[in-house]
Amino acid sequence: MNILMIFPTKLDKNNKPVKYKRALFPPLSLAILNSLTPDRHKVTVVNDLVEEIPFSSNYDLVAITALTNQSLRAYQIAQTFREMGVKVMIGGMHATVLPQEVLQHSDAVVVGEAENIWAKILQDVEMGKLQKLYQDTAPPDLQTLVIPKWNNMNMKIYGQGGKPVVPLFTTRGCPYGCKFCSVTKYFGKTFRLKPISNVLAEIEAAPNNFFFFVDDNITVNPDYCKELFKALKPYNIQWLSQVSTRILKNPELIGLAAHAGCTGLYIGIESINRRSLKSARKDFNNVDDYEELFRQLRGAGIVPMAAIIIGFDEDPLDQFQVTLEFLDKIKAGLALFSILTPLPGTDTYAEMEKEGRILNNDWSLYDMSNVVFEPNGYSPEELRLVYWKCYEKYFSLVNIAIRIFRNVSISKKPVDAFLLSLISQLYSRKKVMTLEHPYSGGSDRIL
Repeated sequence: MNILMIFPTKLDKNNKPVKYKRALFPPLSLAILNSLTPDRHKVTVVNDLVEEIPFSSNYDLVAITALTNQSLRAYQIAQTFREMGVKVMIGGMHATVLPQEVLQHSDAVVVGEAENIWAKILQDVEMGKLQKLYQDTAPPDLQTLVIPKWNNMNMKIYGQGGKPVVPLFTTRGCPYGCKFCSVTKYFGKTFRLKPISNVLAEIEAAPNNFFFFVDDNITVNPDYCKELFKALKPYNIQWLSQVSTRILKNPELIGLAAHAGCTGLYIGIESINRRSLKSARKDFNNVDDYEELFRQLRGAGIVPMAAIIIGFDEDPLDQFQVTLEFLDKIKAGLALFSILTPLPGTDTYAEMEKEGRILNNDWSLYDMSNVVFEPNGYSPEELRLVYWKCYEKYFSLVNIAIRIFRNVSISKKPVDAFLLSLISQLYSRKKVMTLEHPYSGGSDRIL
């Protein structure tokens, strides 16, 4: 069969696809499906953020994966192919939480993870018996070795000279239940571990030695992490990942991560307002621990990066200024701000919908930098202006220079640290100056 896999962009206010000159990361989910597809099938993978969709009736199946803010573009692509008589399947986060909506725009929907059922899907397509809905009875246990296949992608559109930061995962699931988060709706609350030998095999087969472990919280299982970090040390790689503040309960993991090649960790501190954390069901974050956590990370040579959410009901409008001052106090190496977004499938969405506070269901706006709900105590426009003002202040040239100096001062490779920090800080500044979230879409938007 001839199979086309697509990672869509989002639509702009004129329902036109938003395009960029370069993309940040190659799509891991499609690389996994690519690997699971038998060699007798021809597979093409297209990243719609940069590349043009090769619309043609010559495909036996078009498989699209989409987050919520990509879903309307996914529907647009699907419609064009379906009008040509091509079967279209849509999966991913949005299809999992709103399968009946997605079915109105596709021939089939995959709910949840697809690894265990991909072979069945391909068989059904070959036999002309494609079902409308596919859902595994249990999530993949991750014990089977699946090495992502990158060679059917145009790697030149990522990073420099086709050397992207490679996305991999070591665990799936999250034991917590933060009200605004959709992770548990997709991966469940069960926490699954990939055998360390499989992780190492994927690293050996990767097209670069710089990785982003996309685990939602790589250090949930301390014993597993200790073994993983020890195993990574001889590979001389660089990597980033995400952790919760609870890593402070096992501080030895910080040193082990540093020795294993970790250069930066994103920490979802979300807020310094205790009432906001409690309301979001993330009060396991202890605000009093933030400064000590960041101090220990910096002491190990790891750049601490903070993820902040703006717009909680408990936050006053001037919360952003207090937050900026706090980030400077704890010497965060980088911070990314997001507007509270009630993603469908989350408890936040259900609560706001019940209260009549959802302003619209233009899914393209659900990108963490638009206000799609009625805030508490101020207007949507006030929240929007405060959000971009926060970014403008944070990425002033003076503040960028201060952060670069701090990040270089803790690194064992100061030249590399300077270049990486300079590029990431100026890249983020460039994005926010055009009113785009730094990690939304790609780089160098084509207008």
